[in-house]
Amino acid sequence: MACHLLKATHWWSDLGHCDFDLFYLRTKEGKDVDFLVTRDQVPWFLLEVKRSKNAPLNPNLKWFQQKTDAEFAFQIYFEREGQQVDCYTVRRPVKVSAVSLLGQLV
Repeated sequence: MACHLLKATHWWSDLGHCDFDLFYLRTKEGKDVDFLVTRDQVPWFLLEVKRSKNAPLNPNLKWFQQKTDAEFAFQIYFEREGQQVDCYTVRRPVKVSAVSLLGQLV
């Protein structure tokens, strides 16, 4: 997932859409989220990676979304089954399949 996100951020930046970067977030207390993508140094979306769609929604997504004002927060899973979600219309933390999210990146 990290490679796909890094490739997307480089692609978007190279196309001149904005300046995109990829980060990992962790607090001193141990709260973490796998990825943060920024657009022009402003948090754009958070991403937590889980193997199964049955994994509970990580509460850190909501916490970091409130703290960073990121527009979107996704918990992706690697199972193919699941509903298709238009990722960039849902403003709250949402579960989405990796296939669906990756298909909407570029």
